[in-house]
Amino acid sequence: MKVYIIHGWGANPKSDWFPYLKEKVSERGYKVSLPVMPDTDNPKIKPWVEKLQSLKVDGATIFVGHSVGCQTILRFLEKYNGKVGNVILVAPWMTINKNNLDENEGWSVAKPWAETPIDFKKIKDKAKKFIVIYSQDDPFAIKKDITKLIKDLDATEVNVGKKGHICQGDGVTTIPEALKFFKKIKKE
Repeated sequence: MKVYIIHGWGANPKSDWFPYLKEKVSERGYKVSLPVMPDTDNPKIKPWVEKLQSLKVDGATIFVGHSVGCQTILRFLEKYNGKVGNVILVAPWMTINKNNLDENEGWSVAKPWAETPIDFKKIKDKAKKFIVIYSQDDPFAIKKDITKLIKDLDATEVNVGKKGHICQGDGVTTIPEALKFFKKIKKE
């Protein structure tokens, strides 16, 4: 099975918990890719979604996203004509907590992502299962958005406690919570 790990804004395939998850999931026999997303410091919806459209995807493909990488996956699925395997969304944000962004630069990048709607009715049946992994003290994700996302996607909810934005900057370099799902997936 093919796994794509989609990093977030300002990240790269060698940051955060991505190398850990790639190594552990590869050990279980999955083929894992971490595409470098375009202009990572200034992510834009169209080029990020187009990057996913350029990947080889089928009904067994598993996506793992972090932060705006989660939105990228959802926006890709909204336009995708097929169905994928499982989707794991880590620290997703839909409407971002503006108070924790740089007033000018940060909001100008986040605004199109936060204000361009996603049709969850088109997405809900495009994956076998959705899993949402979130932290209760994420400085960017708004709890009511996480709750709505879980409900709209009928997703499995995983609260990891207080781990910030679940990234290296918050001391997170492993993600055993996501790894558990790969053990379950392999058995299905």
